[in-house]
Amino acid sequence: MLLERIARDPESVGRPHTFTIDAAVVAVDICGYVPMTDWAMRGVLRRERSVKRPHSLRASFFSSSSFDAFEGGDPDNADVDSADLLCDPGDEREGRRSSDASGSDLCLGVAGLTGEEARNVVTACFTKAIREIHERGGDVLKFAGDALFAAWTASDDVSLGTCVAHAARCASAIHATVSKVGDSNTDNSSSVRLKVCVGAGELHAFNVGGVGGKWEFMCAGEPLAQIAKLMPLATPGQTLVSERAHSIIQSQSTGAHLRTAPAATGGHRLVIDRPRTDSDGIEHDIEHDIEDMIPPTSTPEAIVHLHAPNNVSVTKLTEWRRAVAAATAGYVPHPAADGAADTTHHWLGEIRRCSVAFVCFEGVNYERPDALPRLQRAATTMQRALRRAAGASRQMLVDEKGSALVAVFGLEVGGRSSRSATCACDATLAAMEMRRELRGAGLGTKCGKFSFYFRMGNLYEQFV
Repeated sequence: MLLERIARDPESVGRPHTFTIDAAVVAVDICGYVPMTDWAMRGVLRRERSVKRPHSLRASFFSSSSFDAFEGGDPDNADVDSADLLCDPGDEREGRRSSDASGSDLCLGVAGLTGEEARNVVTACFTKAIREIHERGGDVLKFAGDALFAAWTASDDVSLGTCVAHAARCASAIHATVSKVGDSNTDNSSSVRLKVCVGAGELHAFNVGGVGGKWEFMCAGEPLAQIAKLMPLATPGQTLVSERAHSIIQSQSTGAHLRTAPAATGGHRLVIDRPRTDSDGIEHDIEHDIEDMIPPTSTPEAIVHLHAPNNVSVTKLTEWRRAVAAATAGYVPHPAADGAADTTHHWLGEIRRCSVAFVCFEGVNYERPDALPRLQRAATTMQRALRRAAGASRQMLVDEKGSALVAVFGLEVGGRSSRSATCACDATLAAMEMRRELRGAGLGTKCGKFSFYFRMGNLYEQFV
């Protein structure tokens, strides 16, 4: 959606603006992300125990009792909380610091391997889900932690009913495809389960920011508000549809093979009939019964090629491509842009000590005409605070938890700097400044900060 607008007019995105479109939105949430990380860590520790000295492995635990519980029995069944499995090498609680340097190295090694294991599973989930979304004409809007949001937008040729039908069938296909994802590297046979919700209605898109050439593209509106109410009610393996999507499915001919049933937890549970069989006993794919088929989503290369100016000189075409690239770069977090610009080596994931700040803000009614100026003021206020504290915006988004900015401090690609040592202080001061300025603008705020060793790198095609 964003690249399409950039390719049509690269200069138009360099200003605050908004637009509204009818759309069906699907939210896909991975269930049990914390337990998944738990068994990934246990698998890594089990392998490391077979090759590392026990006293070095002991140094990577918060306490000797935690290590003894792990060492004395089956790692998969040991009564050890995942938060207690791995310590921070810089931790001095109880006046202790590990004297074994290899213990600190192992701690970071186990943390890194655990991050890689969890990343492999999440990437496999998202890769399969996005393939299904793109094949059915959907477009990924945002990643929000271990969840993603995708939209099917209506047009003069495609009705909202058709969008809902494709979104609902895609939700069912994602369940079937992603449930086959497992993690053989950690000897875990359990499958990944999802919660999926479908909403429909007016989707409002906002282009805000601009401080330092950085822009935020975020979506809000009826479908996301509906999903926010449904997601807490959904259970693993279930697809819930909103009241609006339910009414469309019931009334549209495109939903002839789609049914809904009351869900025990509330809302409407999606039911898709099996492929129909004709009088000759031949099965037909019910997706082809949809009157208005939506073509698969175009690749970025195809979008750029489609909108490239014709009958112009090579110089003009080169200038247009540079303008598209420059406009697109304004939406890339600067640590990711710095990593991509460093062509001396392939950017691998790495463990960094940094701080992540979550700034939730309230008071923007996305249905009102003043939504854009209020959101623009909030975005520029937070961007200025980030620049002063050498922080980076991961993204601004609206999900089932509300409106929020996710920012990171202490990241600099290509080497460690003194900012890593002060990242917690930087994050705290920036959050306090944002809170003060946003309250002055009439917006309520809630801030949170977490500091530890995080994995920095790519997840699917996203910087995390």
